[in-house]
Amino acid sequence: MFTEYADTAEWITTRLAAEGYSARTYSGRQNHAERDTVRAAFMRGDFQVIVTTDAGNEGIDLQAAHVLVNYDIPWSLVRLEQRMGRIHRVGQTRDVELFNLVAVDTREGETLHKLLDNFVNAANELNGQLFDSLSLVAELTGVDYEKWLTALYGNDEDRKAEALRAARRVTSTQLKTAAQTARAQEARLAEQVRVVEAMSLLHQDYLERINPAIVDAYLARLDASGLLQVRPTAMGDEVRLLTATRLPDGLGGQPAALVAVSGDALKDAAMADTRVLPLGPGDPAFAALIDLAEDQFEPDLFRGGAAQDPTTITPYDLYAYRGELTEAGGRRRTQWAALVRVDATGKATLVRWETLANLTPTSDPGKPPHPARDLAADDEARRAAERAKTDSQTARNSWFADARRDLSNLPTDLTPATSFPNREERIHLRSTLKAKTEDRLAELQRLSVVDITTPRLVARIHVTAAGVPATVEEKDSEAISMRLVANTLTTEGWVVGDVHHDNVGYDLYARRGREHRLVEVKGVWGSASSTGVKLTGNEVLIATQHSKDYWLYVVDGCSDGKGRVFGTYRDPVRVFAPDITADAVFRVPGSSLARAANKENDPV
Repeated sequence: MFTEYADTAEWITTRLAAEGYSARTYSGRQNHAERDTVRAAFMRGDFQVIVTTDAGNEGIDLQAAHVLVNYDIPWSLVRLEQRMGRIHRVGQTRDVELFNLVAVDTREGETLHKLLDNFVNAANELNGQLFDSLSLVAELTGVDYEKWLTALYGNDEDRKAEALRAARRVTSTQLKTAAQTARAQEARLAEQVRVVEAMSLLHQDYLERINPAIVDAYLARLDASGLLQVRPTAMGDEVRLLTATRLPDGLGGQPAALVAVSGDALKDAAMADTRVLPLGPGDPAFAALIDLAEDQFEPDLFRGGAAQDPTTITPYDLYAYRGELTEAGGRRRTQWAALVRVDATGKATLVRWETLANLTPTSDPGKPPHPARDLAADDEARRAAERAKTDSQTARNSWFADARRDLSNLPTDLTPATSFPNREERIHLRSTLKAKTEDRLAELQRLSVVDITTPRLVARIHVTAAGVPATVEEKDSEAISMRLVANTLTTEGWVVGDVHHDNVGYDLYARRGREHRLVEVKGVWGSASSTGVKLTGNEVLIATQHSKDYWLYVVDGCSDGKGRVFGTYRDPVRVFAPDITADAVFRVPGSSLARAANKENDPV
């Protein structure tokens, strides 16, 4: 039974007990250990009814139950989708019954009841699969759920009447058709696009999230180099003061400039009528800052600098390449860059730029170029450039194929016999339109051609090993914890992929319906509350970029060969921000893990 409020949940539990039912509460007021105990007891069948707040609407499986009651109806379709998906999932062996408690003695309640019934009826015809994508189905059918509820229970009679009419027009058949469309879209996506490629579709949102993390790290390195000074300001954590003898024109051309490293900080500064420049990927000020650093350090980097990596036990070389991707007949040009790692054996691998967050300064001198490694890096960079070109061209070819199909049908669509009854006139007009269409298609095909320049080496750096070899216990803990977390997620209905060798900054990719998690797993041989865990700079940066999509699972007690989930932490960089210490390898104290494990980390 779901309700929005913990007080209501406790009241319902008391009432059920008074009526002779065994019931327990599951809410955010309980710590993780208490909730895990309640959930496990319910799954064993120790009591009849679990009364939960929205702490239980995501991330847990309750398929031991087959009856779900919404005591109150959330005004968010996402929450409704999450609630209904708790028992309609993999492992459910019985018919599922859903009850939505609505006051039907009013027009508003009756309309809401009809809308919810339509959802349930459509779900019944689709074996419950509607609830995996309820919000998308609503979008496809024009169901503006939150707006309608606001109007239905508001005081504006005109808006209320409009919402009533709109809601009553929605049918189960429409919802079923939209759900089938959504499932087909997901199936095509799963067939054609790998996980990492699918995530790249969120590129613009990714740039917004990458902004503070990347820019902060970059500014800290520039400040340490002495190229300029970076100071905090009274305007907040995400507004900085940059000073130098003279900053480049893109930063105002003066000795000082205020910059914002996030969109929110920029909006706050604008409200205060203050001259603050946006400093993020793609912004002119950021490009000017890179040019300034490049002018100063490019000769040194090309000759070969040095750094150390406390996350590795073997040395390697890093090579940075730059190229230019051109399209639209050369009118659109995009900078392309790649980072290649070459180990001591000469094996070259394309790595993420976040890898640089693992590096720390060193007094060791750089090493002269190594011809064999240089050649291996060049070859890998060329292959990466060719892959980038192929991927971009494939996307544009797909778009062009759709455009050709639509435009080819246009002459016929625009000249129906009902509008042009004269056959000769109709044929002549279609011929004219067809010729224009072919000209347009030829132009579009020319504009869809993609090319890329040969990658140019812009920097090389030798990285010395500063890591400590993993102990047997640490290696065993990693394997044990990965296996436990993967199995746990699978039993909860997630489809889990092991990506810890794919250089993506996390260990597991989990997907369930339209939900997904990027999961970093840390295994501890003994007690996590005593030893804590460590995160590399790369992991911290990836976690910062993906924020709420990134989850840290800590497993301890691996010495028994099985381990136990000590805690799960959504958006761990935010959770542990005050406690993370060190540089390149960040330590999260055991006390912080224990403290955060006793707080509400589930989504709300």
